[in-house]
Amino acid sequence: MTNKEIESYRNSYKVVNGIGFCRVNNDINGNPRYVVHFLAFTTDEEMRNDNLSQSQLYAIAKKRANDLGFSVYRANWYGGGFVGQSYSLIDTANKINEIVNK
Repeated sequence: MTNKEIESYRNSYKVVNGIGFCRVNNDINGNPRYVVHFLAFTTDEEMRNDNLSQSQLYAIAKKRANDLGFSVYRANWYGGGFVGQSYSLIDTANKINEIVNK
């Protein structure tokens, strides 16, 4: 990453209710999109569980992310993330926390 890209990333990163959101380009309809790391969709117990492999943990997170309308983010610079549109990060963070703690 270049210094310009790093600075752009720092300016586009926000933490809301303990969840980190990284702003990316709007979708084709102009809706704002954000990338969230897959670990935001897992519980602390699941992360500490030695019986779950990384791929199993990712599969759990993917199911939860898909239930909220997120999809896999395929850009190389941000591995292991899900992208979704949001006009209210507070509402989106609350929905993520709600589905994870269910």
